[in-house]
Amino acid sequence: MLPFSFLIIAMLIHSAGYAFELTGGSLDFMYQRVRMEYIGIAAYPFLILWFAREFTDEKRIANRGLLSVIFTFGLTTFILVQTNSFHWFYYSSIGVSIDPGFRVIILEKGPWYYVQLTCLMFSILYSIIVFHIRYIKSQGEYKKKVQFGLLGVSIPLITVLLYTFELGPKYIDIMPFSFLIMALVLFFGVFRHDIFTLTPITYEMIFQTVDEAVFVLDEHDHVLRFNRACREYFPSFAQSKAGELIENIKEWAVYDFVEQPAHYELDDKVYHIKVSRMENNKVRVFVITDITDSEMAKKQLELLATRDGLTGLYNRRYFMEKMEEHKISGTFALLDIDHFKKVNDQHGHFEGDKVLTYFGNQIIKYFKGNLYCRYGGEEFLIFIPDSTMESAFRQLEEMRKEIQMQCKVTFSAGIAVYNGNNIMEVIDRADKKLYEAKQQGRNRICY
Repeated sequence: MLPFSFLIIAMLIHSAGYAFELTGGSLDFMYQRVRMEYIGIAAYPFLILWFAREFTDEKRIANRGLLSVIFTFGLTTFILVQTNSFHWFYYSSIGVSIDPGFRVIILEKGPWYYVQLTCLMFSILYSIIVFHIRYIKSQGEYKKKVQFGLLGVSIPLITVLLYTFELGPKYIDIMPFSFLIMALVLFFGVFRHDIFTLTPITYEMIFQTVDEAVFVLDEHDHVLRFNRACREYFPSFAQSKAGELIENIKEWAVYDFVEQPAHYELDDKVYHIKVSRMENNKVRVFVITDITDSEMAKKQLELLATRDGLTGLYNRRYFMEKMEEHKISGTFALLDIDHFKKVNDQHGHFEGDKVLTYFGNQIIKYFKGNLYCRYGGEEFLIFIPDSTMESAFRQLEEMRKEIQMQCKVTFSAGIAVYNGNNIMEVIDRADKKLYEAKQQGRNRICY
Protein backbone atom coordinates (compact mmCIF):
# COMPACT_ATOMS: atom_id res chain seq x y z
CA MET A 1 0.00 0.00 0.00
CA LEU A 2 1.62 3.22 -1.23
CA PRO A 3 0.48 5.68 1.53
CA PHE A 4 1.69 3.27 4.22
CA SER A 5 5.09 2.91 2.54
CA PHE A 6 5.58 6.68 2.28
CA LEU A 7 4.46 7.15 5.89
CA ILE A 8 7.03 4.63 7.11
CA ILE A 9 9.77 6.36 5.06
CA ALA A 10 8.80 9.72 6.60
CA MET A 11 9.01 8.21 10.10
CA LEU A 12 12.45 6.74 9.37
CA ILE A 13 13.79 10.08 8.06
CA HIS A 14 12.40 11.91 11.11
CA SER A 15 13.88 9.39 13.56
CA ALA A 16 17.27 9.22 11.82
CA GLY A 17 17.48 13.02 11.66
CA TYR A 18 16.71 13.37 15.36
CA ALA A 19 19.31 10.73 16.27
CA PHE A 20 21.96 12.72 14.36
CA GLU A 21 20.70 15.94 15.97
CA LEU A 22 21.32 14.58 19.46
CA THR A 23 24.91 13.70 18.55
CA GLY A 24 25.62 17.16 17.09
CA GLY A 25 28.43 19.32 18.45
CA SER A 26 27.48 22.71 17.04
CA LEU A 27 24.32 24.72 16.51
CA ASP A 28 24.74 24.77 12.72
CA PHE A 29 25.19 20.98 12.57
CA MET A 30 22.17 20.37 14.80
CA TYR A 31 19.92 22.70 12.78
CA GLN A 32 21.03 20.97 9.59
CA ARG A 33 19.69 17.78 11.12
CA VAL A 34 16.43 19.57 12.00
CA ARG A 35 16.09 20.51 8.33
CA MET A 36 16.55 16.86 7.46
CA GLU A 37 13.89 15.83 9.99
CA TYR A 38 11.35 18.10 8.32
CA ILE A 39 11.47 16.04 5.16
CA GLY A 40 9.39 13.62 7.23
CA ILE A 41 7.69 16.00 9.71
CA ALA A 42 6.32 18.34 7.04
CA ALA A 43 4.80 15.36 5.20
CA TYR A 44 3.09 13.82 8.26
CA PRO A 45 -0.30 15.61 7.98
CA PHE A 46 -0.66 14.72 4.29
CA LEU A 47 0.57 11.13 4.65
CA ILE A 48 -1.52 10.32 7.75
CA LEU A 49 -4.63 11.76 6.07
CA TRP A 50 -3.91 9.86 2.85
CA PHE A 51 -3.23 6.61 4.72
CA ALA A 52 -6.51 6.79 6.71
CA ARG A 53 -8.46 7.79 3.60
CA GLU A 54 -7.26 4.82 1.57
CA PHE A 55 -7.44 2.34 4.45
CA THR A 56 -11.03 3.15 5.51
CA ASP A 57 -12.25 4.23 2.08
CA GLU A 58 -13.70 7.47 3.51
CA LYS A 59 -13.34 9.97 0.66
CA ARG A 60 -16.19 12.40 1.20
CA ILE A 61 -14.25 14.56 3.68
CA ALA A 62 -10.72 13.51 2.72
CA ASN A 63 -11.31 14.28 -0.94
CA ARG A 64 -8.66 15.30 -3.43
CA GLY A 65 -9.26 18.97 -2.73
CA LEU A 66 -8.51 18.59 0.99
CA LEU A 67 -5.48 16.41 0.27
CA SER A 68 -4.15 19.12 -2.06
CA VAL A 69 -4.59 21.80 0.63
CA ILE A 70 -2.83 19.71 3.31
CA PHE A 71 -0.04 18.86 0.87
CA THR A 72 0.43 22.56 0.07
CA PHE A 73 0.64 23.42 3.78
CA GLY A 74 3.24 20.67 4.28
CA LEU A 75 5.32 21.89 1.35
CA THR A 76 5.15 25.43 2.73
CA THR A 77 6.32 24.14 6.13
CA PHE A 78 9.30 22.39 4.56
CA ILE A 79 10.32 25.54 2.64
CA LEU A 80 9.92 27.79 5.71
CA VAL A 81 12.09 25.47 7.86
CA GLN A 82 14.82 25.41 5.21
CA THR A 83 14.79 29.23 4.95
CA ASN A 84 14.00 30.06 8.58
CA SER A 85 17.10 32.28 9.10
CA PHE A 86 15.74 34.75 6.51
CA HIS A 87 12.33 35.36 8.10
CA TRP A 88 12.11 33.55 11.48
CA PHE A 89 8.51 32.74 10.64
CA TYR A 90 8.58 29.09 11.63
CA TYR A 91 11.02 29.27 14.56
CA SER A 92 11.29 32.70 16.20
CA SER A 93 14.69 31.85 17.71
CA ILE A 94 17.23 28.99 17.77
CA GLY A 95 19.66 28.23 20.56
CA VAL A 96 21.56 25.48 22.37
CA SER A 97 21.28 24.22 25.97
CA ILE A 98 23.32 21.74 27.98
CA ASP A 99 20.83 21.46 30.88
CA PRO A 100 20.03 17.78 30.23
CA GLY A 101 23.80 17.01 30.49
CA PHE A 102 24.37 17.05 26.75
CA ARG A 103 23.81 19.52 23.95
CA VAL A 104 20.21 19.98 22.80
CA ILE A 105 18.83 22.53 20.40
CA ILE A 106 16.26 25.03 21.75
CA LEU A 107 13.64 26.06 19.19
CA GLU A 108 11.15 28.80 20.00
CA LYS A 109 7.91 28.39 18.09
CA GLY A 110 6.94 30.92 15.45
CA PRO A 111 3.50 31.60 13.84
CA TRP A 112 3.70 28.97 11.11
CA TYR A 113 4.67 26.29 13.61
CA TYR A 114 1.09 26.42 14.92
CA VAL A 115 -0.30 26.14 11.41
CA GLN A 116 1.74 22.96 10.91
CA LEU A 117 0.61 21.68 14.32
CA THR A 118 -3.04 22.37 13.45
CA CYS A 119 -2.71 20.42 10.21
CA LEU A 120 -1.08 17.50 12.04
CA MET A 121 -3.74 17.47 14.77
CA PHE A 122 -6.51 17.60 12.17
CA SER A 123 -5.05 14.63 10.27
CA ILE A 124 -4.58 12.56 13.43
CA LEU A 125 -8.06 13.34 14.78
CA TYR A 126 -9.66 12.67 11.39
CA SER A 127 -7.86 9.31 11.23
CA ILE A 128 -8.94 8.33 14.73
CA ILE A 129 -12.57 9.22 14.00
CA VAL A 130 -12.85 7.34 10.69
CA PHE A 131 -11.05 4.29 12.10
CA HIS A 132 -13.35 4.37 15.13
CA ILE A 133 -16.45 4.51 12.91
CA ARG A 134 -15.14 1.62 10.83
CA TYR A 135 -14.38 -0.29 14.06
CA ILE A 136 -17.96 0.14 15.35
CA LYS A 137 -19.41 -1.03 12.04
CA SER A 138 -17.23 -4.14 11.90
CA GLN A 139 -17.09 -7.48 13.67
CA GLY A 140 -15.09 -10.69 13.88
CA GLU A 141 -11.69 -10.92 12.22
CA TYR A 142 -12.33 -7.71 10.29
CA LYS A 143 -12.78 -5.82 13.58
CA LYS A 144 -9.35 -7.02 14.76
CA LYS A 145 -7.75 -5.70 11.61
CA VAL A 146 -9.35 -2.26 12.01
CA GLN A 147 -8.19 -2.27 15.63
CA PHE A 148 -4.53 -2.15 14.57
CA GLY A 149 -5.16 0.80 12.28
CA LEU A 150 -7.03 2.65 15.05
CA LEU A 151 -4.32 1.96 17.62
CA GLY A 152 -1.56 2.95 15.21
CA VAL A 153 -2.99 6.40 14.39
CA SER A 154 -3.94 7.08 18.04
CA ILE A 155 -0.43 6.76 19.47
CA PRO A 156 1.02 10.04 17.99
CA LEU A 157 -1.87 12.10 19.40
CA ILE A 158 -0.70 11.62 22.99
CA THR A 159 2.92 12.54 22.28
CA VAL A 160 1.99 15.53 20.12
CA LEU A 161 -0.08 16.92 23.01
CA LEU A 162 2.67 16.22 25.56
CA TYR A 163 5.34 17.87 23.39
CA THR A 164 3.17 20.88 22.48
CA PHE A 165 2.26 21.67 26.08
CA GLU A 166 5.79 20.79 27.30
CA LEU A 167 4.53 18.05 29.61
CA GLY A 168 7.18 15.52 28.59
CA PRO A 169 10.94 15.49 29.20
CA LYS A 170 12.26 19.05 28.86
CA TYR A 171 14.22 19.78 25.65
CA ILE A 172 13.64 16.19 24.39
CA ASP A 173 11.38 15.63 21.39
CA ILE A 174 9.43 12.45 22.11
CA MET A 175 7.47 12.58 18.84
CA PRO A 176 9.94 10.39 16.88
CA PHE A 177 9.49 7.67 19.47
CA SER A 178 5.70 7.78 19.15
CA PHE A 179 5.85 7.56 15.38
CA LEU A 180 8.28 4.65 15.72
CA ILE A 181 5.79 2.84 17.97
CA MET A 182 3.03 3.63 15.45
CA ALA A 183 5.13 2.08 12.69
CA LEU A 184 5.75 -1.05 14.78
CA VAL A 185 2.01 -1.45 15.52
CA LEU A 186 1.13 -1.12 11.84
CA PHE A 187 3.93 -3.49 10.82
CA PHE A 188 2.64 -6.06 13.32
CA GLY A 189 -0.84 -5.64 11.87
CA VAL A 190 0.49 -6.19 8.36
CA PHE A 191 2.44 -9.36 9.12
CA ARG A 192 0.21 -10.83 11.81
CA HIS A 193 -3.28 -9.95 10.58
CA ASP A 194 -2.72 -8.86 7.00
CA ILE A 195 -4.64 -5.64 7.59
CA PHE A 196 -4.36 -4.41 4.03
CA THR A 197 -6.71 -7.09 2.71
CA LEU A 198 -9.52 -4.79 3.83
CA THR A 199 -8.39 -1.78 1.80
CA PRO A 200 -10.61 -0.71 -1.11
CA ILE A 201 -10.28 -3.11 -4.00
CA THR A 202 -12.57 -1.75 -6.68
CA TYR A 203 -15.02 0.12 -4.48
CA GLU A 204 -15.24 3.40 -6.36
CA MET A 205 -14.66 1.96 -9.83
CA ILE A 206 -17.04 -1.00 -9.61
CA PHE A 207 -19.06 -1.23 -6.41
CA GLN A 208 -21.13 1.92 -6.90
CA THR A 209 -21.33 1.96 -10.70
CA VAL A 210 -22.64 -1.49 -11.62
CA ASP A 211 -26.11 -2.98 -11.37
CA GLU A 212 -24.75 -6.43 -10.52
CA ALA A 213 -24.47 -7.43 -6.88
CA VAL A 214 -20.82 -7.48 -5.79
CA PHE A 215 -19.32 -8.66 -2.52
CA VAL A 216 -15.76 -9.40 -1.43
CA LEU A 217 -14.61 -12.22 0.86
CA ASP A 218 -11.28 -12.72 2.59
CA GLU A 219 -9.55 -16.09 2.79
CA HIS A 220 -11.71 -17.10 5.79
CA ASP A 221 -15.02 -16.19 4.09
CA HIS A 222 -15.53 -12.96 6.01
CA VAL A 223 -17.38 -10.26 4.09
CA LEU A 224 -15.03 -7.31 3.47
CA ARG A 225 -17.21 -5.24 1.16
CA PHE A 226 -20.61 -5.34 -0.53
CA ASN A 227 -22.36 -2.85 -2.77
CA ARG A 228 -25.81 -1.27 -3.00
CA ALA A 229 -27.08 -3.93 -5.41
CA CYS A 230 -26.24 -6.65 -2.85
CA ARG A 231 -28.76 -5.15 -0.43
CA GLU A 232 -31.37 -4.99 -3.21
CA TYR A 233 -30.81 -8.57 -4.43
CA PHE A 234 -30.29 -10.09 -0.97
CA PRO A 235 -32.02 -8.07 1.82
CA SER A 236 -30.09 -9.81 4.62
CA PHE A 237 -27.00 -7.80 3.64
CA ALA A 238 -28.77 -4.69 4.96
CA GLN A 239 -28.54 -6.07 8.52
CA SER A 240 -24.97 -7.36 8.21
CA LYS A 241 -21.64 -5.70 8.94
CA ALA A 242 -18.24 -5.89 7.34
CA GLY A 243 -16.37 -8.84 8.84
CA GLU A 244 -19.42 -11.10 9.12
CA LEU A 245 -19.14 -14.68 7.88
CA ILE A 246 -20.88 -15.06 4.52
CA GLU A 247 -22.60 -18.23 5.76
CA ASN A 248 -24.46 -16.04 8.27
CA ILE A 249 -26.07 -14.12 5.41
CA LYS A 250 -29.42 -15.88 5.08
CA GLU A 251 -29.57 -16.00 1.28
CA TRP A 252 -26.06 -17.49 1.02
CA ALA A 253 -26.26 -20.09 3.78
CA VAL A 254 -26.65 -23.01 1.33
CA TYR A 255 -24.28 -21.87 -1.44
CA ASP A 256 -21.15 -24.03 -1.90
CA PHE A 257 -18.23 -21.60 -1.51
CA VAL A 258 -15.74 -24.43 -2.09
CA GLU A 259 -17.00 -25.56 -5.49
CA GLN A 260 -18.35 -22.09 -6.36
CA PRO A 261 -20.94 -23.15 -8.98
CA ALA A 262 -21.61 -20.57 -11.69
CA HIS A 263 -25.41 -20.82 -11.28
CA TYR A 264 -27.34 -20.32 -8.06
CA GLU A 265 -31.13 -20.70 -7.74
CA LEU A 266 -32.86 -18.89 -4.88
CA ASP A 267 -36.55 -18.09 -4.33
CA ASP A 268 -37.61 -18.52 -7.98
CA LYS A 269 -34.60 -16.49 -9.09
CA VAL A 270 -31.58 -17.71 -11.04
CA TYR A 271 -28.21 -15.97 -10.62
CA HIS A 272 -24.99 -16.25 -12.57
CA ILE A 273 -21.90 -15.96 -10.37
CA LYS A 274 -18.45 -14.93 -11.53
CA VAL A 275 -15.61 -15.27 -9.02
CA SER A 276 -12.27 -13.47 -9.34
CA ARG A 277 -9.26 -13.80 -7.08
CA MET A 278 -6.77 -11.07 -6.27
CA GLU A 279 -3.10 -11.63 -6.91
CA ASN A 280 -2.35 -12.57 -3.32
CA ASN A 281 -5.09 -15.25 -3.62
CA LYS A 282 -6.50 -14.18 -0.27
CA VAL A 283 -9.43 -12.13 -1.51
CA ARG A 284 -12.31 -13.26 -3.74
CA VAL A 285 -14.64 -10.91 -5.56
CA PHE A 286 -18.13 -12.28 -6.35
CA VAL A 287 -20.12 -10.62 -9.13
CA ILE A 288 -23.75 -11.80 -9.23
CA THR A 289 -26.07 -11.22 -12.20
CA ASP A 290 -29.81 -11.94 -12.20
CA ILE A 291 -30.40 -14.17 -15.25
CA THR A 292 -33.91 -15.28 -14.31
CA ASP A 293 -35.54 -13.84 -17.43
CA SER A 294 -33.03 -15.37 -19.83
CA GLU A 295 -33.23 -18.75 -18.07
CA MET A 296 -37.02 -18.65 -18.21
CA ALA A 297 -36.86 -17.84 -21.93
CA LYS A 298 -34.42 -20.71 -22.45
CA LYS A 299 -36.71 -23.12 -20.57
CA GLN A 300 -39.65 -21.89 -22.60
CA LEU A 301 -37.79 -22.63 -25.82
CA GLU A 302 -36.87 -26.08 -24.51
CA LEU A 303 -40.52 -26.61 -23.60
CA LEU A 304 -41.69 -25.61 -27.08
CA ALA A 305 -39.13 -28.00 -28.59
CA THR A 306 -40.18 -31.00 -26.48
CA ARG A 307 -43.83 -30.49 -25.51
CA ASP A 308 -47.15 -30.38 -27.29
CA GLY A 309 -48.47 -26.87 -26.78
CA LEU A 310 -52.09 -27.89 -26.24
CA THR A 311 -51.96 -30.97 -24.00
CA GLY A 312 -48.65 -30.43 -22.18
CA LEU A 313 -47.53 -33.94 -23.13
CA TYR A 314 -44.24 -34.61 -24.92
CA ASN A 315 -44.33 -34.29 -28.68
CA ARG A 316 -43.79 -37.31 -30.92
CA ARG A 317 -40.20 -36.43 -31.91
CA TYR A 318 -39.01 -36.02 -28.30
CA PHE A 319 -40.83 -39.21 -27.25
CA MET A 320 -39.01 -41.24 -29.90
CA GLU A 321 -35.63 -39.69 -28.98
CA LYS A 322 -36.09 -40.65 -25.31
CA MET A 323 -37.09 -44.18 -26.27
CA GLU A 324 -33.94 -44.57 -28.38
CA GLU A 325 -31.80 -43.38 -25.46
CA HIS A 326 -33.27 -45.82 -22.91
CA LYS A 327 -34.13 -49.15 -24.47
CA ILE A 328 -35.83 -50.89 -21.54
CA SER A 329 -38.65 -53.41 -21.64
CA GLY A 330 -42.26 -52.53 -20.90
CA THR A 331 -45.56 -51.99 -22.68
CA PHE A 332 -46.79 -49.50 -25.26
CA ALA A 333 -50.38 -48.27 -25.20
CA LEU A 334 -51.82 -46.40 -28.18
CA LEU A 335 -55.03 -44.45 -27.42
CA ASP A 336 -57.53 -42.83 -29.78
CA ILE A 337 -60.53 -40.70 -28.80
CA ASP A 338 -63.71 -42.20 -30.17
CA HIS A 339 -65.75 -40.13 -32.67
CA PHE A 340 -63.55 -37.08 -32.10
CA LYS A 341 -64.48 -35.65 -35.52
CA LYS A 342 -68.09 -35.41 -34.36
CA VAL A 343 -67.00 -33.33 -31.34
CA ASN A 344 -65.34 -30.80 -33.65
CA ASP A 345 -68.19 -30.83 -36.17
CA GLN A 346 -71.02 -30.49 -33.63
CA HIS A 347 -69.41 -28.32 -30.94
CA GLY A 348 -66.52 -26.58 -32.72
CA HIS A 349 -62.76 -26.80 -32.49
CA PHE A 350 -62.67 -24.89 -29.20
CA GLU A 351 -64.59 -27.69 -27.48
CA GLY A 352 -62.41 -30.20 -29.30
CA ASP A 353 -59.29 -28.55 -27.85
CA LYS A 354 -60.82 -28.72 -24.37
CA VAL A 355 -61.33 -32.47 -24.80
CA LEU A 356 -57.72 -32.93 -25.93
CA THR A 357 -56.44 -30.88 -23.00
CA TYR A 358 -58.55 -32.93 -20.59
CA PHE A 359 -57.16 -36.16 -22.05
CA GLY A 360 -53.61 -34.87 -21.64
CA ASN A 361 -54.25 -34.03 -17.98
CA GLN A 362 -55.75 -37.47 -17.31
CA ILE A 363 -52.76 -39.23 -18.87
CA ILE A 364 -50.39 -37.16 -16.73
CA LYS A 365 -52.51 -38.00 -13.67
CA TYR A 366 -52.65 -41.77 -14.23
CA PHE A 367 -49.22 -42.31 -15.77
CA LYS A 368 -47.07 -39.81 -13.90
CA GLY A 369 -43.39 -40.76 -14.08
CA ASN A 370 -43.83 -42.65 -17.34
CA LEU A 371 -43.19 -41.55 -20.89
CA TYR A 372 -46.16 -40.26 -22.93
CA CYS A 373 -46.82 -38.06 -25.95
CA ARG A 374 -49.47 -36.74 -28.26
CA TYR A 375 -48.83 -39.08 -31.15
CA GLY A 376 -50.91 -37.19 -33.64
CA GLY A 377 -54.36 -35.53 -33.85
CA GLU A 378 -56.50 -37.31 -31.24
CA GLU A 379 -54.02 -40.19 -30.74
CA PHE A 380 -51.84 -40.59 -27.62
CA LEU A 381 -48.92 -42.94 -27.00
CA ILE A 382 -47.84 -44.14 -23.56
CA PHE A 383 -44.80 -46.24 -22.61
CA ILE A 384 -44.95 -47.99 -19.22
CA PRO A 385 -41.53 -49.48 -18.33
CA ASP A 386 -41.18 -52.83 -16.54
CA SER A 387 -44.88 -53.59 -16.86
CA THR A 388 -47.03 -56.42 -18.17
CA MET A 389 -50.01 -56.09 -20.49
CA GLU A 390 -52.30 -57.01 -17.58
CA SER A 391 -51.00 -54.21 -15.31
CA ALA A 392 -51.09 -51.72 -18.19
CA PHE A 393 -54.65 -52.78 -18.97
CA ARG A 394 -55.76 -52.19 -15.35
CA GLN A 395 -54.34 -48.65 -15.36
CA LEU A 396 -55.90 -47.79 -18.69
CA GLU A 397 -59.25 -49.31 -17.72
CA GLU A 398 -59.36 -47.20 -14.56
CA MET A 399 -58.64 -44.06 -16.58
CA ARG A 400 -61.18 -45.03 -19.27
CA LYS A 401 -63.99 -45.34 -16.73
CA GLU A 402 -63.26 -41.95 -15.16
CA ILE A 403 -63.06 -40.19 -18.54
CA GLN A 404 -66.33 -41.73 -19.69
CA MET A 405 -68.03 -40.63 -16.48
CA GLN A 406 -66.54 -37.14 -16.26
CA CYS A 407 -66.18 -36.08 -19.89
CA LYS A 408 -68.92 -38.15 -21.58
CA VAL A 409 -66.31 -39.01 -24.23
CA THR A 410 -64.76 -42.44 -24.70
CA PHE A 411 -61.51 -43.77 -26.09
CA SER A 412 -60.21 -47.01 -27.51
CA ALA A 413 -56.71 -48.41 -26.91
CA GLY A 414 -54.33 -51.13 -27.99
CA ILE A 415 -51.48 -52.56 -25.92
CA ALA A 416 -48.29 -54.31 -27.09
CA VAL A 417 -45.22 -55.64 -25.26
CA TYR A 418 -41.83 -54.06 -25.91
CA ASN A 419 -38.59 -56.01 -25.20
CA GLY A 420 -36.02 -53.57 -26.58
CA ASN A 421 -36.64 -54.59 -30.16
CA ASN A 422 -37.78 -52.35 -33.06
CA ILE A 423 -39.94 -49.58 -31.59
CA MET A 424 -42.00 -48.96 -34.71
CA GLU A 425 -42.88 -52.64 -35.01
CA VAL A 426 -44.22 -52.64 -31.44
CA ILE A 427 -46.17 -49.43 -32.00
CA ASP A 428 -47.62 -51.01 -35.16
CA ARG A 429 -48.77 -54.02 -33.11
CA ALA A 430 -50.38 -51.65 -30.59
CA ASP A 431 -52.05 -49.85 -33.51
CA LYS A 432 -53.51 -53.14 -34.76
CA LYS A 433 -54.89 -53.84 -31.29
CA LEU A 434 -56.36 -50.33 -31.30
CA TYR A 435 -58.05 -51.07 -34.65
CA GLU A 436 -59.37 -54.29 -33.17
CA ALA A 437 -60.91 -52.31 -30.27
CA LYS A 438 -62.55 -49.96 -32.78
CA GLN A 439 -63.93 -52.89 -34.74
CA GLN A 440 -65.43 -54.38 -31.56
CA GLY A 441 -67.51 -51.27 -30.95
CA ARG A 442 -64.99 -48.76 -29.47
CA ASN A 443 -64.74 -47.66 -25.81
CA ARG A 444 -62.56 -50.65 -24.98
CA ILE A 445 -58.91 -51.79 -24.60
CA CYS A 446 -57.44 -54.73 -26.46
CA TYR A 447 -54.16 -56.61 -25.97
